[in-house]
Order: sequence, then structure tokens, then C-alpha cells
Amino acid sequence: MFELYKSYKLCQHLFKKHSKSYYLGAMLFPFNIFKHICAFYGFVRTIDTIVDNTTLSLNTKIVVLNTIETKFFNMYDTGIIEKSYDIEVYPALMNTITELNIPRDIFERFFKSMKLDLEKYEYTTYEELETYMDGSAGIVGETMLIIMAHNNPYYDGKFNELKPYAQKLGYSFQLTNFIRDIKEDYSMTPSRIYIPQHELKEHSIDLSLYAISGCVDDTFRKCIDFQIKRNTKLYDYSQMGIGKLHQNHQQAIHISKILYSGILDYIKYYNYELFGPKIKIGFYAKLSIIKQHLSFFQYIQVFIHYFLYSYFMFLYFL
Repeated sequence: MFELYKSYKLCQHLFKKHSKSYYLGAMLFPFNIFKHICAFYGFVRTIDTIVDNTTLSLNTKIVVLNTIETKFFNMYDTGIIEKSYDIEVYPALMNTITELNIPRDIFERFFKSMKLDLEKYEYTTYEELETYMDGSAGIVGETMLIIMAHNNPYYDGKFNELKPYAQKLGYSFQLTNFIRDIKEDYSMTPSRIYIPQHELKEHSIDLSLYAISGCVDDTFRKCIDFQIKRNTKLYDYSQMGIGKLHQNHQQAIHISKILYSGILDYIKYYNYELFGPKIKIGFYAKLSIIKQHLSFFQYIQVFIHYFLYSYFMFLYFL
């Protein structure tokens, strides 16, 4: 039990550190849902960190990723965690997979997209980019729906109807990251460009010029505004799905959506200066935003769960 607690605690730490907006939204969930979100996020973050590692060679990352994939599916298929497992999130992840019966297909699509990050560095069209996002973001929304639907009869017969909305919300979050992190992605070796090449050419954009100067112009702003408008339409579509969730789940997902989509507003506010300092919404600014969308009881609940989940998670494993 202690090993399982440590694994979930590590996943919670990764979640809190790397996805602050999503984490705050998750504070509105009870622990039985929160812990599964942590386990899944902890796993995908761990693999993503390996893929993005700047100190490892490309060949090394390919070998490591293939090894992890083989070991993972061996554990998935047998239900046995190897005693010599080298990724500490595995006990939590495998416990969550077992409890929720998360389908193998989710992880197959995930590893497929992670491999793409090691062999494909730009996408010709948005449709091509969607193929990548299916396994890197769509599966996150889909798994979130699986977590919420577990042992909840409200979702009986509704899962297939809600799945496209959940997947598109995952796309929405990732597109926001692609826009905000354009400088960070471009500075990788080799450069990763998630803005479709066809659209960059349509707007006569050469990202190398902005990377060198650190400044943007109206041509760049027009291109990014196009990306933001598409991103906003996806958020609007996803919102329809949020309204169809169980009433106890709507606010948690809605808050995550509000905070993430708010990044787009900040990008506009800072005049699309995406090659300068990274644009972020500060912690207290996030609290101010969510206060506008929650009842007093829900707002207090965020603080209570933030404190309990962060510092007293062990109480839930007693």
C-alpha cells in the first residue's frame, strides 16, 4: 500500500507542477476521481519528458521509448508489474488501468504519437496535425471521460455521444499550447513546428526570422489570430459537451477550459509577442478567474482539496 501511495503521490506532484490550470480544475473532483487523473497524467508526462529531453540523442530516445513501450504492454497484457520497473508511476497507473479497465487502444495511440515526435517535426495540413493530436491529446480527453463515467450510471449509453466532445477539448488544450509555445518548440533540435506548413505559407511566415529577431510583425499576428480563431471554435464545440456531463462534473471541466482558453486572451493582450518571454497566467490571476465562475462553496472546496491533495494525500490510503 505504501508503494502505491508513493506512486500516486509522484503522479500528483507531476500533475501539479506541469499542468497548473488543469490541476486547479481537478480540485473540484472527489479524491476517487482525482487520483486516477493523477495516475494517467503522471504517465503521459513522464513519457513526454523523455521524448522532449534535450540531453539525450535522437537514437537514444528512440531506443528508450521502444523499450518502455514493450515493457508497458507486457505489464498491461499480463497485469504484472515488473519488480525492476524503471518508471515510478507504474504502480499507480496499473492500479488505475485495472480499476477503470482503460482500453489498450488508448495507449497504442499514445505511443504512436510519441514516436511521431521523434520522426516528424512539421505537419503539412491541419488534418495531418489532427492525426498526431489524436494520440497526444484526444486520448487525454477520452480517458478523462472514462474516469468520470466509472461506476456512474448517468453515463450509461452516453459515452459514445460525449467522446467526440472530450477528444476535441483535448485538441483545444493542445492547440493552445502549440500557439503559446511556438518559440520553445522551434528552439528544439531539430525544430518542431506544429503550425501547419500550408498555413504558414499562406501567411508568408518564415519562423526563423522571428526566432532570430525575437520580435513579431502584423503578418505574424494575422497568422496567429487565424490559429486562435480555430482554437476558439474548438473550445465552443467542446463547451456543448461539457453541458452534457453529469452536473457534479461540469464545473471541474469548465474551469479547466476557462483557464486554458484564457491563455489565448493573454496572447492577444500581449499583442501576440510569442517570441519574447513565455506568456503565462499567474496563480493568483487564475484564482481570480475561477472565483468569477464558482459559487462560494465551490471556491472554498478548491482550497480545501488543494491543501488536502497536496499535503495530506496519505490520509486517503489509510
